[in-house]
Amino acid sequence: MIIITPADLGTLVRNGRLERGETQVAVARRAAISRDSLIRIEQGHPRVELGKALAVVEALGITLGTTDDGGSPAADGSSDALLDQVFENLTQEE
Repeated sequence: MIIITPADLGTLVRNGRLERGETQVAVARRAAISRDSLIRIEQGHPRVELGKALAVVEALGITLGTTDDGGSPAADGSSDALLDQVFENLTQEE
């Protein structure tokens, strides 16, 4: 899955949690965040703290990476622009 928007990240987190059969409370505890923060991440809110989102990804054992349009690791640095876009979308105001 390519993550470009906060909603994409939220979908990844929610699906990952549900596939593992875990509750929001359990994941939030492991990530050391509040359940409300996890809910906001899963809903794709654009102003969640990046550190909290990454803590949830780690708590779920999800590995994030960068790819070029072909789905393989980019060797030419083009993935940097995609990553910049992701971070910009995560920090935009609602």
